[in-house]
Amino acid sequence: MKKFLVAVLIVITALGSVFAQGASETKGNVEIEFLQWWDPELPEGFLRSLLDEFEAQNPGIKVKLVSVPSASYYEQIVSGAATGTLSDVVGVDGKWIYDVSKMGALGSIQKYLDASSVKSELTNIYSVDNDAKSVPVVSFVYPLFVNMDLLNAAGYTEPPKTRSEFAEMAKACTDASKSQYGWVLPMPIQSSTGVRIETMTLYWGSGYKMIENGQPNLTNPNFIKTLEFEKDLLDAGAISPGALSKKEQDKVEEFANNRAAFMFNSLACINTLTNRAPNLNYVITDVPAEDGYEGTRGIRNADWAIGISANTKHPEEAFKLIEFLVTKANNQKLSSTANGFPGNKNATPDWVNNSNPRYAEAFEIFQRSALTNEFNAIPNSDNIGERIATQVQKIFTGELTPQQAAAEAQKSVMEVWQ
Repeated sequence: MKKFLVAVLIVITALGSVFAQGASETKGNVEIEFLQWWDPELPEGFLRSLLDEFEAQNPGIKVKLVSVPSASYYEQIVSGAATGTLSDVVGVDGKWIYDVSKMGALGSIQKYLDASSVKSELTNIYSVDNDAKSVPVVSFVYPLFVNMDLLNAAGYTEPPKTRSEFAEMAKACTDASKSQYGWVLPMPIQSSTGVRIETMTLYWGSGYKMIENGQPNLTNPNFIKTLEFEKDLLDAGAISPGALSKKEQDKVEEFANNRAAFMFNSLACINTLTNRAPNLNYVITDVPAEDGYEGTRGIRNADWAIGISANTKHPEEAFKLIEFLVTKANNQKLSSTANGFPGNKNATPDWVNNSNPRYAEAFEIFQRSALTNEFNAIPNSDNIGERIATQVQKIFTGELTPQQAAAEAQKSVMEVWQ
């Protein structure tokens, strides 16, 4: 009997040694998954090489890169959250942050941010119920593109700084006989991009907010004035015809062909115009502000943001990857390669030194503006955008006045506001 007990003790001791060794190996060789849609939009191999640098600096942590096309990406997050299989580190669009947090997809990064020196360097922190959920890694902003040849021909030498100058120049540059208009403004009925990129960019430019005291306030006088501004240019014939059927690529095509004096677009459009119309004489500038406004101008941003899964077994390691991507040196590399603006306000992308001076001007606009996108981290963001767009589009069809559209938008949005 004694021999049997001794044998059992030996086996238990041996198994304990094996399990202890296995736990050590697991702890020392953690693999985390990083789900994102960015890799296919970056030069081949770039993101993997950046993650290799992370692994070299953090021995024992391996990163499995999981890429999903942007068209089906949101569904992947929803599915992963529902089944408990969501990757440890998750790339997110800002407009999804609230909804995916509420469905249990994103975990809190508050305590990790509070302990990190990088917190004070971030351009933004997205929170839900005062709990940090995500930070931007790369941002894309939408300044005003101005065709200087059309302005010069109309007698102007400088781009507009105020809304009244914008309206005056847009009307002066319009010549329907030449299919030439002041402002190309897509307002496609099948999406909310027109309201998000055009209407709200103009609205936020003067520091206005559509959410006040935690509630939508679309009937405020400043939002109505913005809609009236658009209607005035529409009635004057200064907006390129067919706005309700135009898409973003149509806007770029008209601008590239000297058929529009103004358009709002992202930095990526500089590359497009360089290839499409290398001799086009244009500048980029701040969003024209309400006459008399002297505060910091808002500028619309769209982000590649990032967070950690609520179900990750490795939150510390997951946050280490986030921290790595937003530190100054690495964020500079990523924003440079993505042709975007950095999530770390101390980083300067390499493209600032491009021979094309518009890049340096774009960065200056970014630095002096307040990144503003109130569709980020709000409930039912896509639905709310679509509900606002539906009513604004009725101004373009003549069904509603700006005051009526604002009132109907407020009523519709409150139906889905949580």
